[in-house]
Amino acid sequence: MTVARPPSAQRLPWLLTPPRVGEQPPADLDTPFTVQAGLVVVTGTITFTLLPGMTWPGTQQIPEAIASRALSGGLLFLAGTSLTAPTSEDLRRALTPLIVHFLQAVPTRDAHRVLAALTGVTVESAVDFGILFNVSRETGGRALRSTP
Repeated sequence: MTVARPPSAQRLPWLLTPPRVGEQPPADLDTPFTVQAGLVVVTGTITFTLLPGMTWPGTQQIPEAIASRALSGGLLFLAGTSLTAPTSEDLRRALTPLIVHFLQAVPTRDAHRVLAALTGVTVESAVDFGILFNVSRETGGRALRSTP
């Protein structure tokens, strides 16, 4: 039996050659850029999707806790994607959505330690841990007890 895919499930056209950032060479993980149109996917152990208006800060600005786990891949660009060089304000704000996404993707057993390493914030309550990481109070309690 063949099941037809709905129109919303059609494949997106991906570029084989990345777009250029102004006059710079094609974007790579090391090069900071802001997505103007289209979207960019940073592939790796954890995948980040950058929508229009979002900035990739380049690998030099990524905290080690994220880089060591997530930056094992490369970049994919949706056809029609355009990039610009980021402003200093773009770069200042670039890490926040990446950290939020990363915290939701790390294994629960590592989440408390990674949160503290990235933000300096610690969670003491299983209820708070559960809300922050979208797990049950019991799972949050086990994660907190297993953190040295």
